[in-house]
Amino acid sequence: MSTTASSASASGSPAPARRGEPVWELAYLFPLQGEWTEAEYLALDTNRIVELSDGCLDVHLDADDPQSPAPSQPGEPAWEVALLFPSQGDWSEEEYLALTRRSNRLIELTDGCLEFLPMPTPFHQRMVRFLFKLLEAYVLARGLGEVFFSPLPIRLWASKFRDPDIVFLYPARLRDPYHQPQGADLAVEIVSPGETSRERDLVTKRAEYARAGIAEYWIVDPEQQRITVLTLDGAAYREHGSFAPGQRASSVLLQGFEVAVAEVFAAGQGVQ
Repeated sequence: MSTTASSASASGSPAPARRGEPVWELAYLFPLQGEWTEAEYLALDTNRIVELSDGCLDVHLDADDPQSPAPSQPGEPAWEVALLFPSQGDWSEEEYLALTRRSNRLIELTDGCLEFLPMPTPFHQRMVRFLFKLLEAYVLARGLGEVFFSPLPIRLWASKFRDPDIVFLYPARLRDPYHQPQGADLAVEIVSPGETSRERDLVTKRAEYARAGIAEYWIVDPEQQRITVLTLDGAAYREHGSFAPGQRASSVLLQGFEVAVAEVFAAGQGVQ
């Protein structure tokens, strides 16, 4: 029996999967045990033997397999569903994109590994909406391209997808509207609480977006009450400005576009 799945059953929150392990977090994307419909059961695409009884999945497992979880009970996540999908590190781009199309969770892909992002809060989404409206109005008035908000996974390079809160794309990136865009021209991330989220947006994505050639990266940091605008200078970003309430954050890429910092954070509080 998998200790990871067992502890997940007890605590309700599995540890992030390591390479070669089942991605137990996948259970949260599917109905609880006892709540599966016939249509949901039949939609499973797997070569495993899976049966349905009174809304419960019965996945035929090898009892000697150390990765096999204890049978899920009605009302629990169906942990066994993770064994119907690739292990961590083995996900292809096609498998990842198929998963994102059937889920409302925010998921990113790095070198065959899934990364599950925290669900946004109304505070977060109000700031996204506020910035999106301002940026879209500016872009559309000038016929520059299009602005999108998450979820829209962006392909940075092979087996690397990120899902920025907001992206601006010039028309050349939108020739095929039925597939994920290759890169972006401007990305905006609103930093979620927690050390992991801060590391991801302030350090990891800064390096990744620069590597992918994204010309401008806005980091909206509610904790520090700052909006940092980074502009690509060769292979790395340089800081155009770190703007505080009372100042207006401005773009280098989109000359003339600027935002009152205080209004962004006020929008998060529901103040218009």
